[in-house]
Amino acid sequence: KEQLDNPPAGEEMTPSEKEARDNLKQAEEEMKKSSDNLNNSEPKSASEDQKKAAENLNKAIEKLQEAQNESIDEKDRRKFEELEERQKNLEQQLDEFNKDPQNSENQQAKKALQEAQRSMKKAREDLSKQDSSGAEEEQKKAEEKLQEAAQALEEELNQYVQSQQEQMLVQVEENLKLMKQKQLEVNDDTVDLDLKVRQRGDWNRALKTQGKKLYRDQEEVKKAADETLEALKTGNYGGFTRNMELINKLLIQILGQVEGNEVGEGTQLDQGEVIEKLDRMLNAVEGERKRLAKKREQGDQGDQPPPGQGQPAPEPLVSKLAEMELIYEEQKALGEKIRNLGDSAEEYNRDNMPDYYRRLYERYSAEQSELKKAWDELRKGIPGYTED
Repeated sequence: KEQLDNPPAGEEMTPSEKEARDNLKQAEEEMKKSSDNLNNSEPKSASEDQKKAAENLNKAIEKLQEAQNESIDEKDRRKFEELEERQKNLEQQLDEFNKDPQNSENQQAKKALQEAQRSMKKAREDLSKQDSSGAEEEQKKAEEKLQEAAQALEEELNQYVQSQQEQMLVQVEENLKLMKQKQLEVNDDTVDLDLKVRQRGDWNRALKTQGKKLYRDQEEVKKAADETLEALKTGNYGGFTRNMELINKLLIQILGQVEGNEVGEGTQLDQGEVIEKLDRMLNAVEGERKRLAKKREQGDQGDQPPPGQGQPAPEPLVSKLAEMELIYEEQKALGEKIRNLGDSAEEYNRDNMPDYYRRLYERYSAEQSELKKAWDELRKGIPGYTED
């Protein structure tokens, strides 16, 4: 401050030096006010004066830094300006990390952030000494540690998401098994009711009562399907979700048939198709659940490198494999059903085709469209995907 108040003879103060001098004077006055207020037992006023003093001191430091930069050549000045801007960006990144208290709960991230903070402090000291190479080296270290912290937090998030996905798949698998068990019971009851109706030749009161119970039981399967669909929507398995939607549509159609006292061969075939779809879905979900469990166990055993030291590459193709295989199996099954339908309906034309066959053609057409949509969506998640 003394040098600013009394510059060497023959040297004029630069604008930055003048502003620094003024800021220092203001800071000195605020500190004196603060001291007086403390002596007068006025802590609130003293605190405000201290805050103003700190602000003016900070302004003075910035102006002195500018004055130093003005005293060096243009090339070096640009270098220091770049380093100063880089320093501000690093400090801003650190502030963003520190704003979230949960970040400090990750020990790997916490350690990296502390090291980044130390490097930034050294870089700031080097800048004040006009040591550009030292500041640049410390800033580089800080950047690496900030990146390491970000990777540690990302890995923690990935582990959490994977855990949620695994739990969701466990729930879905249990629901599918329950659906299959209930549907098998409903299928047996449908065959039994159909036999009684055909033996009697009509629906009496007892058979209608049995039909209502059959509807309620089939409705229970549909409710379980709704719960399964909602669970799938919380995950990241579009292929599974679309396939579950197809099962739901089939169940809605079966409910309409049972409600209309249609318990014959057509309804029984549809109910059998539900079981086939559930089996394919179960195999796919179980396979994906086991894959995630194996991946988690490998991580727990330390097979994966720690954050910041060579993370494994993302695996969008592997994570979508179970969905792709399910769609492939559904496509094969659909192709077989269409061929069988073609053979069965060969003797009919469009005008005299039975309603049941007509409904099957419509349903298979809609199912083919849904499978194509599911496949297109999965393709978009594959590396190297391009629009056709």
